[in-house]
Amino acid sequence: MYFSGQTAEQSSKHVGFGYQSPDCSHAAQKQSYQRRQPEKTLLYQIVQNNLNTFLAQCEAEGKPAPDFVKKEFQAFLECGILAYGFGRVHCPDCQYDALVAFSCKRRGFCGSCMAMRQNETAAHLVDSVIPKIPTVQWVLSLPAPLRMLVAYDSAALNFTLDTFTKTVFSWLRKKAKHKGIVDVASKAHHGGVTFIQRLA
Repeated sequence: MYFSGQTAEQSSKHVGFGYQSPDCSHAAQKQSYQRRQPEKTLLYQIVQNNLNTFLAQCEAEGKPAPDFVKKEFQAFLECGILAYGFGRVHCPDCQYDALVAFSCKRRGFCGSCMAMRQNETAAHLVDSVIPKIPTVQWVLSLPAPLRMLVAYDSAALNFTLDTFTKTVFSWLRKKAKHKGIVDVASKAHHGGVTFIQRLA
């Protein structure tokens, strides 16, 4: 089976990278694969039809949208669209052939990429990171003014996260010492996985 990466400018060429499988197992998939066609969704159409107006209005009001917001919108509009690049999958044995559009892999509001990232991250944490021991989830919610601060100031974000994790770990050490579980001063080890969510 061959796979080649292509963009719109390379659509007439077979360039890229790939491998050939020793046996053909794609005949059954030949009739099942369908491109997800994001351009037909309501969200995509709303963003496509109103993005330029929204950005222009922000400029007119003296509050231009940050570059990372513009990039997020643009990546969303290109995600899953064949014109912005695709991979071609072809099997010389069964003649299975399909074009798979590139994904944006962003974290903003692309439902497809966020779902894929969430599934992959969860599987990695369960299989390779978190040991099979009891765990607990902690959530720190900031008031709106502080959310805006940490959204644009990485130093403030890092300070907030560091303070929060140190506070949680300190509480856990005191809890363990109070229960007489371990000599926390020399034996206890803490670990955590953090995720930043920027909500309006």
